[in-house]
Amino acid sequence: MSICDGLPLNLRGACVDAQQREDQARIGRETEAALRQKEIKRVTEQKALHVQQRTTEAARDVEIQKNAPTEHGAPSIQPSPCQPNKSWIEKGPLFLKTILMSRKVPAEVLAMRDAACNACPHMIRRGDGRFCGCCGCGQWLMAELGIKNLFSQWFCPMTPPRFGAWKRSKPGRGQSKEGDLKTV
Repeated sequence: MSICDGLPLNLRGACVDAQQREDQARIGRETEAALRQKEIKRVTEQKALHVQQRTTEAARDVEIQKNAPTEHGAPSIQPSPCQPNKSWIEKGPLFLKTILMSRKVPAEVLAMRDAACNACPHMIRRGDGRFCGCCGCGQWLMAELGIKNLFSQWFCPMTPPRFGAWKRSKPGRGQSKEGDLKTV
């Protein structure tokens, strides 16, 4: 039974027409919603496929790099240029020794260290700060390269290092009293 059944004949036609238009509009809205859902599903699947392809390509590139033949034909596995990250328990004593026992390096050594760090692909810039991406110290005040490079005990954590810990050599024949600048 329809709403229009109880109406007089002269109004019943208009009521049926309005009800049909309302049904068509409802069907149109349902169709639009279904189409939107299909489009969202298609775009989501497309993005997932793109991410999967990029992941697969990256993994393949890593495998190719790892298994690239050496001059003898055997695959070479490239080690990371960064030394393995140590825990804070292992780093703590070295950090304290560096802070408490180190002397400041001369300006020439500081300039050499800054140049080496600026040329390094592992250096991270955050705001005005520069941080080593290889040492695993994170990005805090004392880990800033402008501070670390001042300490004589600080050395580059890459393998091979770009610079070592610095110490003043003892004066010998033909040297000044202060000794020569050298890194170890």
